[in-house]
Amino acid sequence: MFTEVKYRMISTDAKMLYGLLLDSMHLSIKNSWVDRQGLAYQFFTVKEAQEKLDFGHEKICKLFSELERSDPIVRKRQGQGKPSVIYIKKF
Repeated sequence: MFTEVKYRMISTDAKMLYGLLLDSMHLSIKNSWVDRQGLAYQFFTVKEAQEKLDFGHEKICKLFSELERSDPIVRKRQGQGKPSVIYIKKF
């Protein structure tokens, strides 16, 4: 992601969040967290990201949105009070 032309416009902070998501995805695969299509997924809450990156709620939400718009991740919301399911594309 750091060297691909199409991802150059992604902020450094969003790239750090992406790195955390990649790291977490390895654990999801180890634990066999796959959906019906065989795609690995994870739960990584805004609160977890806040704690790991030491950013506020609003900034983390913007970083997640930036990653979604840039296309390396897909988030599927589950509803009130439940964490979003996160898929990393090209993983």
